[in-house]
Amino acid sequence: MKLVIVKIESCGQKIIASLPDKECLYVGDKVAIKYNKKGKETLATCLCDSYFVDEKSDVFKAVISAMGASEPLTNVVGRYYEYRFETEKGEPNEDKE
Repeated sequence: MKLVIVKIESCGQKIIASLPDKECLYVGDKVAIKYNKKGKETLATCLCDSYFVDEKSDVFKAVISAMGASEPLTNVVGRYYEYRFETEKGEPNEDKE
């Protein structure tokens, strides 16, 4: 099972979430998670790179226990991508500080 630790943007809570084995997430990625039993999606930020752990291993049990999680885990359902609009002159739109 692939896991990642995320911080929920609306409340700052840190939780562990599962994601499809074929996907990879990295520190700082913005993701959508199904956070509660009602299936509502919310925005979260990855606090680590995703990693694979065998569900039957002691490591999996230790990670779940350390995070205070219970099964079934919260699911990552998507990743957000940033797209910057071009200016009227065709140049990238960058924030000037």
